[in-house]
Amino acid sequence: LDEAVRRAVRPVAELSERTGKSVIFTEVGYPAVRSAWIAPRDEGPGRPAGTEDAARASAAVARALAKESWWKGVYWWKASSDGKPAAPGERGYQILGTPAEKAIELGFRQRAGS
Repeated sequence: LDEAVRRAVRPVAELSERTGKSVIFTEVGYPAVRSAWIAPRDEGPGRPAGTEDAARASAAVARALAKESWWKGVYWWKASSDGKPAAPGERGYQILGTPAEKAIELGFRQRAGS
């Protein structure tokens, strides 16, 4: 997964190098479904729930980009403004109260060096 992230962002890294501009991804997220990385826009009922797979994909983004100087961060999709955690078995993108939330928190902590 880490290498797939690196391949996917290579054009953005090259653009950053050419322009001298840093990058913040304005939306990254994975639905809480099995193999979320295969079709990250599909949270449909035909896909079995898989909170651990969404966490694996989120952690891969953090690991793959952690040491990239051109990359300044990411806005994760999504944390509902009401602060309520994802319901058990939910297949959507809500990260609050899920393993993905913990993976994202760890990624930010590692990036900050704490």
